Amino acid sequence: MSQASGTETAPVPVLRCGPCALPRMALMQDVRSLMLQYLRRQSTSYADFIDVWNQLDFGMIHYACQDAALPGRRVFLEFLYRQVLSYLLVSHSVQAKVGVIYALHCLFHSQPPSLPHVRV
Repeated sequence: MSQASGTETAPVPVLRCGPCALPRMALMQDVRSLMLQYLRRQSTSYADFIDVWNQLDFGMIHYACQDAALPGRRVFLEFLYRQVLSYLLVSHSVQAKVGVIYALHCLFHSQPPSLPHVRV
């Protein structure tokens, strides 16, 4: 309990991937930002998606968890894949569905060659 307020402080929910502990909310917000910026384009163009991906330098997300052990990488990437796939449930637009496919494709193909690759 916090002595100042008399209430319990809830721990920040983290994603444990090997030696890494990453805030889940930050990863969720990164994916949300990617998807919302793409959806604002009102386009199904891959070029538009890649433009947003590059503007956000989204491929760098892989360096948030540099665990070279496959179990840690799998936990990290499967979490990201699930976050992207969740947009299939909340949106019925063709653009959102196309954006999900583009995001999964880019997440897989932008994995650094020095780290184990995790399939979608």
